Amino acid sequence: MPEETPRVPLWLAVAITAFVSVPFGTLLGVYSIPVWASFIAWAEYFTFGSSPGQLKWIYGLFPLGAFTMAVFGTVNNYVVDVMGVNLVASSAVLLFVMVAAATYLLTRIPNGMDKSLAYFNGLSMFLVLYFAGIVGGPGTGGGPLVSGDLAWLVNPWIRWVWISLAGVFGGFLGWFNILITFPEVDGEPVEVKPWEWVGIGATVGLCALLWVLYHPWFSVLDGTPTQFLAIVVGIGALILGFGGQAIRKSRVQTA
Repeated sequence: MPEETPRVPLWLAVAITAFVSVPFGTLLGVYSIPVWASFIAWAEYFTFGSSPGQLKWIYGLFPLGAFTMAVFGTVNNYVVDVMGVNLVASSAVLLFVMVAAATYLLTRIPNGMDKSLAYFNGLSMFLVLYFAGIVGGPGTGGGPLVSGDLAWLVNPWIRWVWISLAGVFGGFLGWFNILITFPEVDGEPVEVKPWEWVGIGATVGLCALLWVLYHPWFSVLDGTPTQFLAIVVGIGALILGFGGQAIRKSRVQTA
């Protein structure tokens, strides 16, 4: 496989990707995605070879690993909340059973052990939400959790949906991250397909829309001159980063 050379440096592409992810994890209220978990799947994309063909493992195994622990969470909630069993004792016994079952399930999936990172990351990220008791809200990504008599049954599955979204979004961020380096092979730009341009444009557009609609820094009424200046400087730095790469590239070609 020919080696690809990025035209935009990886450090800048990573920073842009992180910036783009922020509104999805902070500005959607109780529907915010747990982007801190997305970063885990983002790293998986690099670990698996930075190829779009590897997304199927993240999109399949990450939610499946979380699913096994959603089953654990549901049963554990019933045993603790309804039957009144001690939380530590119940969790220890049920985790032993469910982790054993989850690992056995993975061994039955063709090539599953080779991609076990995605599976166990999904499993562990669900447990982070579950045991930390994170409620829904900006920056936490617990989802629109409910209260009442059926909370023990419903909330583990709300958390499973939001953790699964985080995994899918993280895989997408990995793809997006590599794409915006605009790599080239032997001096020729790698062709970007029309659907990839749509993906870039839609992501940046939605990110910008979320910032403009919900962040006070972008509000004409609430913003201050200092905040506005900081935004202008930040955008200018990004433009100079891209422009600087283009200038250096043109100089190399004409030298």
